[in-house]
Amino acid sequence: MALLIIPFCLITILIVFLTNKDKLFSPIKLFFCMWSMILTLSCIHISALNVPSNEAYFLILLMLISFLIGNVFCLYLIQKKTMPQKKKTRVKLFINLFLILSSLLIIFYIIDIYMVIKYRIDGYEMWEIRNWTLAPYGSSNPILDRRTVFETILRKVILEPFSLLVHPIAAYFLCFEKNKKIKTWMLVVSVLTLVTGSIAGGGGRLGYVFFVMCYGIAFWTLYRTKGIKKEIFKKYVKIIVALSVMAFVAVLGFTAIRVGKGSFFKQFYKYFALPPTLLSEWLPEIKTIPHTYGLLTTFGLHSYFFRALSQIGLSSLVPGVFKVAFDSMLAAEIVIPVGDGVGNAFVTPVYYFYIDGGYPFVIIASALFGFLVTYIYNRIIRRMNVRNYVLYMIVLYGVLVSFMRIQTVIPSYLISILLVFVLTYSGKKRRIHKKK
Repeated sequence: MALLIIPFCLITILIVFLTNKDKLFSPIKLFFCMWSMILTLSCIHISALNVPSNEAYFLILLMLISFLIGNVFCLYLIQKKTMPQKKKTRVKLFINLFLILSSLLIIFYIIDIYMVIKYRIDGYEMWEIRNWTLAPYGSSNPILDRRTVFETILRKVILEPFSLLVHPIAAYFLCFEKNKKIKTWMLVVSVLTLVTGSIAGGGGRLGYVFFVMCYGIAFWTLYRTKGIKKEIFKKYVKIIVALSVMAFVAVLGFTAIRVGKGSFFKQFYKYFALPPTLLSEWLPEIKTIPHTYGLLTTFGLHSYFFRALSQIGLSSLVPGVFKVAFDSMLAAEIVIPVGDGVGNAFVTPVYYFYIDGGYPFVIIASALFGFLVTYIYNRIIRRMNVRNYVLYMIVLYGVLVSFMRIQTVIPSYLISILLVFVLTYSGKKRRIHKKK
């Protein structure tokens, strides 16, 4: 089955590249390139991962086709035309808020680093500490149990969503802001946030990938939309290469710490070949779960509201299907055997769509996913400013992690989108976006 899906992905990529001449890298390209790689790695069976079932492959194919249909339908409805850049941002207020929130974020990361070092010295494995840091709200472990209610709310509602914005904002300033002092401060804050956040998270590596994406795409956008002098081009190339090398070395280092030396390529293969296998392993179980009618896919949108009702004694107002959605979300994090060791989390969006409504919901939700990604992307390419660039990177991030989950199940992801509009409140001050 995978051998039939791969040509479909490759043909789709070719069509997208030939028909899409936009100056920004399209999330649709990323989606199909990534899933072509995943399916290729899955079907060549380098390691002893369990072979995915034909039904798992078929559901993934259904997701890809529906995503493409949603994309094409959106393009049919939208007329592309350039829009004047009218949106302005209050620069001084924006920068002050950025630095305040970044400082708070780094302070809490340093606290977490202390906890990571403490438990590592006590003999706990790094992967176990990382699982503690990633556990959802309501879980109990030594890391989460230390936090007060106020700290938990501050982290979940403000700092965690803001952490997704730091690198896109800093990358945009580096490439489009003339003030060297601001550019330098933004870059320093971005690097500090990346390093402290990764250590605090028990050796997280996805942040480094997103970090490089933010700066690389910001530079590419500058190059394609503005045109820059040769000496400036070389300067930015050196910065991007240096940041990429730093990120790659960090990923190698954290991989060695978590799973041993010489395991980078094995880990790379397993991570990207795992999703079809893990979906296949979960299929018999999720077929027995009552449908949640969209509450699982949109969990990030309503979960805080329903949990707040439960906390204040109004559990009777919380629909019973919410608990099914909550339990299903937690179940995806359970570690299960996958042939070559164990795996969790990388269950693909299909896992969530199927629980919500079986095959029909896989088709509808995947098409809506493709439609929304294309709609947001097409709005962004019409007007490039700091707000739209950050939104663009959030969309790319959501597409990037689709090999694990549909990101709308994470409350902080949706809050980060709202936070973009709060931070970039329009006013009558000068614009952040400037011509070089």
